[in-house]
Amino acid sequence: MAEAQRQCGDCSLCCKVLRIPELEKPQDHWCPNFAAGSGCRIYADRPHSCRIFHCAWLTEPTLGPEWKPSVSKMVLVSKTGLLAVHIDPTANRPWRTEPYYAVLKRLAAQGQKNQTVVLVVDRGRNIAILPDREVDLGYIDAKARISFETVNTANGPEWRLRVTNAGESEPQPPSSSGHD
Repeated sequence: MAEAQRQCGDCSLCCKVLRIPELEKPQDHWCPNFAAGSGCRIYADRPHSCRIFHCAWLTEPTLGPEWKPSVSKMVLVSKTGLLAVHIDPTANRPWRTEPYYAVLKRLAAQGQKNQTVVLVVDRGRNIAILPDREVDLGYIDAKARISFETVNTANGPEWRLRVTNAGESEPQPPSSSGHD
């Protein structure tokens, strides 16, 4: 018997944590078209960015029920080269708790093989999760590009991240940090 397709149900966290450029809705604020208890008031005519959005919890069967955004307080968005983890600003760093942190670290290690960065967006700050550490990229432009390379050092392979903001020609290396 095939598994039933997941549905949003009572979850609408994407309407809060994601930016909607067409509506000039910033991240971490409720969409003006969201109505508690009934959802999107303009669903049939919703903006393009809402139409193309795919919640990873709905599409990725390996994410268990604990990853449902209304439970985890995180919305995962998978794009080519990026797994963005958008955090509900009212939650206290759920990505650093288990079982979430171990899974994100594992996904970061897998991402090294397919050139995918795991990026946590928590209260506007961007934190890259790498297999060996976290890198706080701070506040970066929504159109910024993040790339990385693996460099062999005397201590073994090390990931180096680069952030290129819109209009910049040279990528800027971010500073590294561990847990804070």
